[in-house]
Formats: sequence, C-alpha cells, structure tokens
Amino acid sequence: MAPGSGGAVVEGHVVRDDRFFAMGNTTHVVVLATNDDQAEELLARARNFAVTLERSWSRFVPTSDVARLNTARGRAVRISPDTEVLIRHLVAAFDATDGLFNPFVLPALVNAGYRASLAGDGTKACEVDVALSMPATSNVLLESVDGETWCRLLAGASIDPGGLGKGLAADIIAERLILEGARGVLVSMGGDVRCAGTSPHPDGWVIDIETLSHPALGNTTVVLKSGAIATSSTHAKRWHNGHHIIDPATSKPIDEGAPDALRLSSVLASTAVWAEVFATATLVAGASTAGLMLEARGLAGRFEGVNGEPIHTRAFERYER
Repeated sequence: MAPGSGGAVVEGHVVRDDRFFAMGNTTHVVVLATNDDQAEELLARARNFAVTLERSWSRFVPTSDVARLNTARGRAVRISPDTEVLIRHLVAAFDATDGLFNPFVLPALVNAGYRASLAGDGTKACEVDVALSMPATSNVLLESVDGETWCRLLAGASIDPGGLGKGLAADIIAERLILEGARGVLVSMGGDVRCAGTSPHPDGWVIDIETLSHPALGNTTVVLKSGAIATSSTHAKRWHNGHHIIDPATSKPIDEGAPDALRLSSVLASTAVWAEVFATATLVAGASTAGLMLEARGLAGRFEGVNGEPIHTRAFERYER
C-alpha cells in the first residue's frame, strides 16, 4: 500500500489520505488534489461510494441486490447499474479462468464455516439453497426492461462477489475520483490496490505487498505508474477450521497440505478486479500452473508455496523495487 501522506504538497498540489472500514476490509484512499477543500471533498466521496457499493453487494446486508438475488428462488430482481457491472464481471471471470474463479461456491463457503461476517460484528448472511448441480454462467440471466436491469438466478444458483467485489470497488472508486477532478488517486481495499493519475512519488505509486515467508525482512515493494495489484491468501479470512478459498472441483477449501499448494498470490493487472480474479484463480490452480496461467495472459505475479519459498514470473521483476 502507498505510504501515508497527511498534508504533503507535490508540485503545487496537496496529497491527503483517509482510512476507513468497508466491505469487511480496511480501505485506504490517497488523493492528489488542487487544494485542501477539493482533497477533503474527494475523500468524502470515496467513503460514500464505498458505502453505496457495500449496501448493494454484501451478502451480509439483507436488502442488498446480492442478498435479494440469492433468496429470490429464481424470481427476477431489479438491480442497480453497479450491480449489473458486478454480475457481468463475475460471469466473465468464470469464463476467463475456466471456472477456477467461481462465483457460485457460496453454499460450499457456508458449509465450510463462513456463515457470519468476519468484520467483528458477527452479522449472519441470508440462508441460501444448495443447487442440485454446480451452477454455470447460463444460470445467470440479465434483462433490460424500460431502462432498468433485472436479474434471475436459475436452478438454485447463488452468487458471492468475494474478492472480485472489493477489487471492482477499488476500480470504481478510483475511476470516479479521477472523473471528479483528482490529479491522482490510490485506492486499497483489503489488499486490492488500484492507482491512477499522478503519483506523489516521482517514480510512481509505491506499494508494499504482503509476504508470509519472511515477514521480519519486510514486505515486497512494487512501483506502478498506473494499474493495479491484488493479493489473495489462505490466511486472509480464516476461522477455526477453514479458510475462504474454495476449490470448485471439491467444493471445499483448497488443501493447504498439498505439495502443489500456494498460500499467497499477488497479481499485477491494468485493473484491480482482474488482478483479484487471477490472484484467486492461481491460488486454486496451484504452484505448477500459476505462473504459466499469468504469462499466457501477459500478467505478472508473485506467489508463495506452502514451504514459504517465493516464486515470481519474469515480468514481475520490472515492477519490483
């Protein structure tokens, strides 16, 4: 994540940052603005955007679009434009990863123990049905009627935005702040980082990413002119008997004891949503194919296996500081 900036001035512009809790994660927003008033307004807007997206997408908010879809039992539900964008990304992510990123594993996630929010409030998610077979993207129907979008989930399907939701939220917030006048912006939502525009640092946006292998030696640092990096880990959301990364092939959390298992994956991409998609997909795929998956798509990444050994693609070296 970018360093705090609390009051710095860069080439006649001010740099301000804010931290708050959203979507079950700590969010850090850094803006480069013309003056203090604009910076404060942009940071306030970032909070409002995050609240609005969480109210639409959280499975722990009974009135959210996602919760209403998951309990509609196949009936059509009117959804917001932001939720339509979310669902289209969920479908595209499933297809782009051959199902390794799977938004339909919510029943398996609940069965594994992730029934209540891990944000500390203990809020429980709405009950979901178990599909007769693993759903596919054909079970998601979107339709536009008189300028409004409606969605149906068929055959017992339910969806969980998972990490894709926070990555997409980081993208949306960053892009909207740029449109509203920010000279530069960084949004980090639970480790999914999107940056755009002018950076306070002359080399670019300086971002520390998590390491599990040698934390005493410090984090790995990358520098981006723009773009995104996302980190997914089996250590991010845990409970007494499991973690949140589900293997669609088994409908259980990925086996951390398998020789090929990864415990952490960081991926660089143009947007945080796709960085997150492939960070999760590579965790599911395992060490032997993770790098090949990224290189085939022109992406860069860093991984840690169960033995703590760091692995990275060749392209990752261009960003490492």
